[in-house]
Amino acid sequence: MKGILFGLDGTLIDSMEVWTGLDIKFIESKGVEYIPESLDEQKSFSSKDIPEFFEKTYGIITDTEEIEDFMSGVMIEHYKDKFEFKDGVPQVLDELKHRGFKMCITTATLFDYCKHIVERLGLDKYMEFVQTPDKVNLSKSDPEYFKLAMERLGTYQENTYVFDDAL
Repeated sequence: MKGILFGLDGTLIDSMEVWTGLDIKFIESKGVEYIPESLDEQKSFSSKDIPEFFEKTYGIITDTEEIEDFMSGVMIEHYKDKFEFKDGVPQVLDELKHRGFKMCITTATLFDYCKHIVERLGLDKYMEFVQTPDKVNLSKSDPEYFKLAMERLGTYQENTYVFDDAL
């Protein structure tokens, strides 16, 4: 039997536009106009550097916790009620399940976010499990993340496919 590891955001569901626009939504929620030219500079910052960047660039006094709370609220709302499958995904999943593929989700998204859409869209009827970095204490950028998923599926690298929107 063959296995398939699916990314969630940008692969199975149409969510990337919201993820990439979170900083803009936060800035605008403070009544400040977003400066498009600041995007390139901002991309290089870690989450701990963002509050200082917001203060310097936009005059917004904030902290990491406030930013994370805002972003969490926006994303959970979207996973609960708004995000949908990308075109053709349910049909492809039905066909793969019918052909006997063992499938799972390997996402960089926190479990508390994605659990809502897995249930709402019925992804759990296709997937053996959902693997998230917070549940396995590994980053999706770590090769061990995918090795663990294959081990859990009971498949090997030579008979497992990965479908994701990131290399």
